[in-house]
Amino acid sequence: MTLVVALSDLHLGDEASVANAFEQVPPRVAEARLALPEAPAFDTPGAIRARLQRALERSGGPLELVLHGDVFDLSNASPRVVLAQGRAFFERLLDGLSPARVTFVPGNHDHHLWTVIADERAWTTLVRDDPGVVDPLFLRTPFDGWPLDGDDAATELLRAVFPPAHRGVLRVAYPVYRTDVAGRTLVFLHGHHADTSSAWPGRFLLRAGSLEEIEAFTSGWVELMFHGLKQAGRLTALAHKTWAEIARAKRALSAATGRARDHADVAPGDGARDVGPALARLLELARRAEPLPAAFETVFGHTHRYCDGALGPHGLVFNTGGWLATHPNAERQTRLFLADDRSSRAELVCVPPARFARARALDEAWRKTTRLAFGSERGTNDGSVSVSG
Repeated sequence: MTLVVALSDLHLGDEASVANAFEQVPPRVAEARLALPEAPAFDTPGAIRARLQRALERSGGPLELVLHGDVFDLSNASPRVVLAQGRAFFERLLDGLSPARVTFVPGNHDHHLWTVIADERAWTTLVRDDPGVVDPLFLRTPFDGWPLDGDDAATELLRAVFPPAHRGVLRVAYPVYRTDVAGRTLVFLHGHHADTSSAWPGRFLLRAGSLEEIEAFTSGWVELMFHGLKQAGRLTALAHKTWAEIARAKRALSAATGRARDHADVAPGDGARDVGPALARLLELARRAEPLPAAFETVFGHTHRYCDGALGPHGLVFNTGGWLATHPNAERQTRLFLADDRSSRAELVCVPPARFARARALDEAWRKTTRLAFGSERGTNDGSVSVSG
């Protein structure tokens, strides 16, 4: 029996991700010698692999792994750190496993990988005078994706992240991926195209009429906010520091007025409230793009609020939660989506409180030790930042 497993929002590379196989203390924090909670010995990829092995014992396989967005955090970490963290994670996760297919569906934080892949494919076909060429911003994959067999830089990075034995089964699908299990259709997407902040040009300024249009209208904004601005040295630090201070002030105000939400370590997920008109509109555009059955299951991420199977516009909807300890919706209980011949379900994955505390302490230490000189050619940040957020 086929087993489909999905993960999202790992944010590998960001020191605030509790999915990282190891931690790196930012140089400025290390130099300040601030007291930090002891790094807990929790092997996140090993814990997930143990879940997969138990599920495979029940289903028998083959295994299909779907990574639906924000797997790699090219917004808050350098590509060098992302590559190191990604290699460590997938070496541990896939140890002893032989997935028949691994499909990567980019999100907003790793959108730049799609930009590079799309540009390469579009420009290559253009110079070859292919009559079917389309502009890169209007390029999308078929719903079952493409093999990751190109020679562009993004494909090379993605292939380098995975152990050599698994590189032949890698695929990329964007913005939607479809697979089937026992007659049930599963539709995977990251979800940033349904988000006001990530996709406002396509949703409000120009109401997109297709998947191609919503990506074309919002791609530039996503690239600016989640890559260009986040890979700009001192400007990156300035943007993140400003955001961190505003978020800190809002938390303090909420606490002072008694309107703070439940403690993050115990709050239940409420991803069901994200299954609204915006997601329904995105699924409508998907159904226009390629034939989908009247009923299908949807799996998305992005919001970091897990959802164990709410009733959506076309069937059950799942959200796999998130792994970033500093996200406003951060919860110690996240999810692993599994689907086999019997059912689809979201299984609880608990991360020890000490792991979350360590990640949050690293972020707070970075905030305290980062000083910026406004309007100066030489700020006190050296530009080699790998920040969380």
